[in-house]
Order: sequence, then structure tokens, then C-alpha cells
Amino acid sequence: GFSKDMIAGVRPVDDFEVPSIFPFFIAPFVAIDSGVGTSLWVNVIGGAVLLFSIYLIAGTLCLRTSSLIVSAIVLCSPLLIGLSRSLYLEFWLTAIVSAAFAIYLRLFDRVDTRLWIGFAAVFYVGILTKMTFPLFFLVPAAFVIPAFLAVGTVWLFLPRAFAYYLNLGNTAIPIMYLVGPIDRWSLDSMGYYFWILSTVMLGAITPLLLLAIFLPRWNLRNIQWNWMLTPRATLWFWLIGPLVPQIVKEPRHVAPCIVPAILLMMLAIDSISQRAVRFSALVLLCGVSVLQYFLSTTGNFDTPYFLDRALGQVWLISPISVTSRRPER
Repeated sequence: GFSKDMIAGVRPVDDFEVPSIFPFFIAPFVAIDSGVGTSLWVNVIGGAVLLFSIYLIAGTLCLRTSSLIVSAIVLCSPLLIGLSRSLYLEFWLTAIVSAAFAIYLRLFDRVDTRLWIGFAAVFYVGILTKMTFPLFFLVPAAFVIPAFLAVGTVWLFLPRAFAYYLNLGNTAIPIMYLVGPIDRWSLDSMGYYFWILSTVMLGAITPLLLLAIFLPRWNLRNIQWNWMLTPRATLWFWLIGPLVPQIVKEPRHVAPCIVPAILLMMLAIDSISQRAVRFSALVLLCGVSVLQYFLSTTGNFDTPYFLDRALGQVWLISPISVTSRRPER
């Protein structure tokens, strides 16, 4: 709606109340045609960014499996299927978070000023896309600079939206769409996103993530202080880190966590020494993912955020007695 108003000259840029540059991503498509179908092409570009980021990460991890197969499995996630067919910004957020990690993982091999500048630039764009972007990183002091620049940009150019930063975590403001637990630190609240991970994010392939806990085998005898700076540990931090501190509960907020989950599965499968077993595990993962894709796109598997229907009720309520709250109209 804001993209249409901006193109039509009805609303000035600084009148937008949400601290996100995502409407500017959509604006060129709205200028061509104001229909939703045309605007959805923005997600095609986001998909290309996501695929290229996974290609870079797969190369850094030295995966045996083609990055195209990894990308296909990622895009078969029921959650991403729904987001790719809607204009929520989290599909693009998944692409930008993945791009940032693609650069970040390369910094483990060499300290390169150009890589740091590239990472800072992506980090800056990521925060301007969504203010919870830093939750996907174990943020050292070096990341504070682009973070402050992004917040400063919102303060200067989107003054109405700056209230979002001042009310971070305030679920009482009307635009906050809370579909999970209302309280912050209860068992229900902290477990909500882990339940979402095993349902609409991964679904039937979740058991393979348990395999990734043990494979490749951890060398606990020779563990060193810098084990957290390994690519595998970084993927686990990327996956688990944002699942607890996210105060606003809705599946799309943790969509970027799908990528590390699939990459960890691929690392586990790659570590299997028996070729036949490794091939069978890969075929199983691909087969179940493709099946979930067809079940999701045909309406036989509950997938949030499709444009042709309202948000489903099945995934809104956790099996551990979570009470959802719908926004008042």
C-alpha cells in the first residue's frame, strides 16, 4: 500500500511508519502495474540472491552436493513457499541474511578489508530491511557501526518509523501482529519457534536435523577456545540463536533459520563414509522435500501466507497449550 501511495505521490517517503526499505524494493514493479501479481516478481530477484548466497556458502563448506540441490530443498520449505507467494518482506530477509553469512563465513579463511566492507554494507541493508536482522548474528563490536548507521538512517529519513526502535519488543502497539504466546519468557513462549521449526519450516525432514547434531562427529578431546568461529558452529548459532529472543511470535520472523538447518543436514549427509548410505540419505531428503512442496502448493499441507486464503489456524496454536491472540479489528 505504501509503495502505491509513494509512486502516486499521495504520501511522502518520511511518512512511512515501519522502519523498512522493502517498499522501495517493490516500488519499480508497482510503477509498471499496481497489481499484486506484478509486485510478486520482486521475490524472483530475492530468490536469485538467495540461490547465489547458498552457492557461495556451499563452496565455503566444501559440500559434495550441488548448491542447486541445496537451494531446491531450501525453497521446498512450506514456510518459504508461502512467503514467496506473498509480499511479506521475510522472503527477502532470508536472502539478505544468507548473503551476509556467505561473506561472514569467508572471513574465517582470510582477513580481507573488501570482505569486511561488503559484510558491513549487507548488514546495513539488512537492518534497514528489518530491525531484527542482528538477532541472526552473534554480534561482535565490529557490527555495531553498520547497526548505528542503519538506525541513524531511519531516524533521519523515516522519523515516524523510528518509534519502532523506541518500542522494540512492545507487543501492545497496534501494528504488532502476535499469533503466538503473549508472554515473553514462559516455557510456551520460548518453545514456540522450536515447534514452528519442526512444522511449517522443516516439516517431515526435521528428523534429519537431529542427525546433524552428531554428524560430522565433534572432536571434544581436542576442542579449542575458538571452536565457535568454525563454519559448523556458526550455522548452529544462525539456526538456534534467533529462536528464543524473538519477542513477537509469528512464523515468518524466523524464516532465515531454514537455510542453516538445511546446510547442517547436508554437512551431516556428506560426512557419511558409506557411499550407498550417503546417497540413500540424500535421495530421502530430496524426495520428502519434493513431496512437501507438492502437498503445500496443492493445499494438502498447511502453509502460512498464501495470498489466496487467510492465515491458517492449525499452525497458530502450539501443542504445548499456547493461546494465540488475533489483532482487534
